[in-house]
Order: sequence, then C-alpha cells, then structure tokens
Amino acid sequence: MQVTGDIFLLSQSNFQVPAGYVGVTFQQYNGTVVPEPSVNGGPLGHFVFMAGPDLGGYLRHETGKHVPPVPRYCTPMKVATTIRVHGSAATLYQCSDSSRGPGEIELLTGHDLLVWNDAGITSEVSFHGHSQVNVDLDIAEADATILVAPPKG
Repeated sequence: MQVTGDIFLLSQSNFQVPAGYVGVTFQQYNGTVVPEPSVNGGPLGHFVFMAGPDLGGYLRHETGKHVPPVPRYCTPMKVATTIRVHGSAATLYQCSDSSRGPGEIELLTGHDLLVWNDAGITSEVSFHGHSQVNVDLDIAEADATILVAPPKG
C-alpha cells in the first residue's frame, strides 16, 4: 500500500481462540460452516486495526462529509446505549460475509467493526465473526488503544 502525506496504520493479527469462540470460518462445498484451524489445530481468531485521517477514501474509494469510513458491505448495528471510546462516541457495524461490488477491499468481510474518532484520526478495530464476544473484544481493544503521534523530524 502506498501512503503519501498522511499517516495510515493497518495491523492485522491471527490468534488461537478457545473452543466455542466464533472466529474465522469457511463454508464447505456441502454448505456446512466450519471453524478455520489455527496453526495449533484449534479455532482461529482474526482481528484488524486501522487508523488514519481518511479511511473512507481507502475503504470506499469515495470521500465526503457524510460518507462513513467503512466498506459498503458494512451496516450500522443498533445498540442500547452509546458506545464511547476515550470519551468519543463510537459506531458499531456488522460487515457481511461477502463484499457487494467489484473493487471493494474485502479485508473486513465477516467482521464486527467498531469505529471512533480520536483527535481527528479515525480508528477502527474489528474481529472476524458475529457475536457479542467479538463486540466486547472490539470495545476492550479500542479502550486499550492509545494513539501516539510520530516524532517530528
């Protein structure tokens, strides 16, 4: 990925999860959905963290004041109370298991995604799989994240 002018951070990690966790799955030819195995043989978890001043342009190939910084295949989830990350309101999205069009980045397909703004920088964390555990992990990871500006030089 080429980044010019603005700083952009993308990190993704796989991790082994306990039995019963809804993480990375794949659909077999007979339609059965099964967990993707980790290198140790157990289920596989996967998460993505992104931060930057213009994620909307990167994830949607379009920008604008009211364009959310998520792919079109992600839709807002209704929550009972406002989620806050470091005092800022955050929005929770559920991303479908497939993208809806050509040219869309598929990095977040099948993820529960949390988006918030921190000092003008949009931050996003998402875990693969749709479950309350993944929503709770999104919030915990967001709360534990502190953005640090690079030294000027």
